[in-house]
Amino acid sequence: MEIALHVSDLGRWSLDLRNGLVSWDDRTRSFFDFPEQEVVHYKQVLHYIEREDLKRVLRAVKMGIYSDVNRLCDIRYRTSVDVAGDVRWLHMVGKVYLDNGGQTSFFSGVVQNITQTVVQQKKMDAYHAEIARKKRKLQLIVECAQMGTLIYDAQMSQIHLGENSHMLFSFDSDDMSRANDLAKLNIKHFLESCKPEIIKAMEENTACEYIYQCIAPDGRSRWLRLNGRGVENEHSEMSIFYGLIIDITKQKLDEQQKLDFLNVSGHELKTPLTSLVGFLKILELKLQQQNIPDFKVILKKALEQSDRLKMLIGNFLELVKLETENMELNLRQVTVMDLVSNFRSITANMVRDKISFDVNVGNESICCDCKKIEWSSWKLSEMP
Repeated sequence: MEIALHVSDLGRWSLDLRNGLVSWDDRTRSFFDFPEQEVVHYKQVLHYIEREDLKRVLRAVKMGIYSDVNRLCDIRYRTSVDVAGDVRWLHMVGKVYLDNGGQTSFFSGVVQNITQTVVQQKKMDAYHAEIARKKRKLQLIVECAQMGTLIYDAQMSQIHLGENSHMLFSFDSDDMSRANDLAKLNIKHFLESCKPEIIKAMEENTACEYIYQCIAPDGRSRWLRLNGRGVENEHSEMSIFYGLIIDITKQKLDEQQKLDFLNVSGHELKTPLTSLVGFLKILELKLQQQNIPDFKVILKKALEQSDRLKMLIGNFLELVKLETENMELNLRQVTVMDLVSNFRSITANMVRDKISFDVNVGNESICCDCKKIEWSSWKLSEMP
């Protein structure tokens, strides 16, 4: 018994209810930093209990003494600071024992020093509290920024959407049931379409960016963008994908308004230019029969500037098509040497010595849109 108590770091104590004396072993006495006395009065022991815990201890002992005989008194409390100035935590368990006459005689039990356990638990609680605080902070950031979370488990082949993510797929409506059904349908289509992109990004170990458009029955649209990346497990295998879903509807609408403005402006500029070029050509035909050198020079310059303006407007409209991803390509086979020659002729007077050519190719050809290549060459020549 003594060996078992020693190994488990337990001390024994016993309170004689007839005279109020406490008998304890050396280990229990050391827990209280009490002088070397095997027997002390109960009131003396109370002076060594932390004042904030004293009432709670007295209440627990009283209930243990005056309640059912089989009821255990189980309480944790602090003793006053030890010699090192640290608080010590004790765990005490005891019960009442009867004498031969059936009267309560002793209140006895064991006590254990649980200071390290309590300290570790407090550290763990503080750690979990900090995690919960950061998690809540991140959740508030996500909610305020109108973002949702997405997690894909590759082993289970399942996608989990965060609570805030579901809100991004719904539209305001007086009919909540219909709105919820629409949100569920949008989520279903979104998950089906984004899953292959997520798997591809995990296989290639690259970032994933996927844009999805939700459409309501009344024509309203909401644009969502998924950004995320896979994370390796301890076996260096891509197992989990973490992503953020962001509402980019306002950005999309702003871009569309800008492109609409550019498109309309380009066509508005093109209309008077067409008329101007037509009038200049008529004037050129009428002046061909007359020998007016000055007018011919001026007319030639006007036509050159008109052609330049026409090219600028054409480039302007090509840019709009490129932004809207509606650019049509006129593909045909052309040799590399022809492309280089065209590039040289376009940029000869613009880049001068900024670009050098060292081309050593045979009759290799590629399939491309020559006009688009020329336009790109012209834009490149304008770069500083």
